Amino acid sequence: MRLATSDLYESGFFLCSGARLAEVVPDRSGASPKIVFTFEGGCEIEELQKNYWNGNATVNLAEYRRCLETLKDIMFRRMREQERENNARRTRNGFR
Repeated sequence: MRLATSDLYESGFFLCSGARLAEVVPDRSGASPKIVFTFEGGCEIEELQKNYWNGNATVNLAEYRRCLETLKDIMFRRMREQERENNARRTRNGFR
């Protein structure tokens, strides 16, 4: 099962609960660009999501903080890569 979310805090909960981060991609389809985190897991990922949104999620706070820092690092690295790709494309097309 795969589950995608652009919620950084939900993603941190999934990561520190043992879900595997499968993909991090930019989503520019809406009014403001965002990053989408995709996780893989069995049925437990649906249960994690339900617990998160029902307010029943429990985590080790130190581990949760570490996971949020990891996700932010990945997110900002991906955003910088995307910006470099966009700049290169604009330069190739003469829009610089």
